[in-house]
Amino acid sequence: MDEDVDVDEEVDVDEAVRTKTRANALKYPVTKARGPARTSTEFD
Repeated sequence: MDEDVDVDEEVDVDEAVRTKTRANALKYPVTKARGPARTSTEFD
């Protein structure tokens, strides 16, 4: 770890991944996001 970084709290990586996965599931539902690459604003 870089000595210049001051970390006050430890990150719960498992919880961070679960939170991000839930957010992505809402933003990019499989029924709309699967297939060609598009931005989330292009979903019907």
